[in-house]
Amino acid sequence: MVTSILRPTVHYPIRHISTRLLGSRWSSFPAVVTVFVVSGLMHELIFYYMTRVSPTWEVAWFFILHGVAVVAEVVVKKMVPGKMRLHPEVLTPPIK
Repeated sequence: MVTSILRPTVHYPIRHISTRLLGSRWSSFPAVVTVFVVSGLMHELIFYYMTRVSPTWEVAWFFILHGVAVVAEVVVKKMVPGKMRLHPEVLTPPIK
């Protein structure tokens, strides 16, 4: 539900604007970070309305950090030649 709201209202417009400024290869990065910022702010607002305690901004910063980490991961994967993949044994859950 959140994805179906944030994608057309935040991600697509920011990506469209940043395509003009950065080009199509890098345009999704500002859009991804903006989506995480908006999501973090909404979580702070939800916590405020539930608890009536002044925001500490820890949740918002967590979302912002997560957005920056996602963008950094994608940038590294684009810059490193070949595919960065984990060993199949790491990706496969243990069978009991």
